[in-house]
Amino acid sequence: MTDWVWPYPFAMPLPGGLLTCDACGAQRDWLFILQLATDQVSVRCRCTRQWHEPRIPADWFRQHFGRIHRYHTDPAARDRALGFDGTFAGIYW
Repeated sequence: MTDWVWPYPFAMPLPGGLLTCDACGAQRDWLFILQLATDQVSVRCRCTRQWHEPRIPADWFRQHFGRIHRYHTDPAARDRALGFDGTFAGIYW
């Protein structure tokens, strides 16, 4: 399975307010994941909570996504490499 990911350090305004993690309350510093098999966008927080976010359309992701920088062999390796494995939970820059 192939997913495209995009570390997104900013706050994300959505209809109804800012994107917010229900687990830790974070409002910025996301990992957006476009699941190509389902054409859905998921969001992963630094606290490791991950959820499907229907308010972010796949077309928006494709329009704003930059070039591919590297490939990861599996989601756990990706999360470790990008700092979304819980190591930096509660730390936002």
